[in-house]
Amino acid sequence: SSIHQSPSSHLLSSHQKKRKKKRKKKEALFLFLPNWSSSSSNNHPSSDQSSIMLPPLFNIPKSHLQCYGEAVYCVNKDMLSNCAHGDTAVDRMIAVIGWSISTVRPLMFGVAPYNPVLGETHHVSRGSLNVLLEQVSHHPPVSALHATDETNHVELLWCHHAVPKFLGATIETTVHGKRRLNLMQRQESYVMNSPKLLIRLLPKPGVEWVGNVRIECQETGLRAELSYKGSSFFGFGGGGRSLRG
Repeated sequence: SSIHQSPSSHLLSSHQKKRKKKRKKKEALFLFLPNWSSSSSNNHPSSDQSSIMLPPLFNIPKSHLQCYGEAVYCVNKDMLSNCAHGDTAVDRMIAVIGWSISTVRPLMFGVAPYNPVLGETHHVSRGSLNVLLEQVSHHPPVSALHATDETNHVELLWCHHAVPKFLGATIETTVHGKRRLNLMQRQESYVMNSPKLLIRLLPKPGVEWVGNVRIECQETGLRAELSYKGSSFFGFGGGGRSLRG
């Protein structure tokens, strides 16, 4: 005997298909969001929900805290300690600019580190440099960093959280919070912000840093302004992924 479905069952199945498509779109969107800030609204998914919906296949075997800690120092050349060795204020400012640029690392499209849980810590040491990180807030997800180099008399403070914004063909993530680099022997403090992370979905997928960065030292009165420029929408024209200052 054949079983005939009613029109209501057809409507229900089509409705379920639409819900599945929307859920897949949200899961695909979460692939490219390092930390989703829910702030006061409950309609946005939290960082835990995005990490649960994201298969481990799309995660690199690192936490966000580990990536932040590794961005502080360089493997081939110690650019952080060079900030304190300049003879003049201009030399030290140039060294700080070079170190700030070195912290902006190239990223891979489609993969992301694991989101840290509240209270998670990460510690890394290289030579006389000790870096300690902790996830200090869950809503919004805030990461804190404290690094010290007693040999070169350098201290670094950094507390930030990323807020993504969906713009149709791109996702723009603003990194709130500033970094403070203290040269204790020189009694100088350099304050700087971070560039924005732009995730391009169409027409050519990619990840790049864009926006303006200002580095300022109140003690010496010196200030530097950097501009990170990404590629054009269609990928044509020169000047893509360039840095001016």
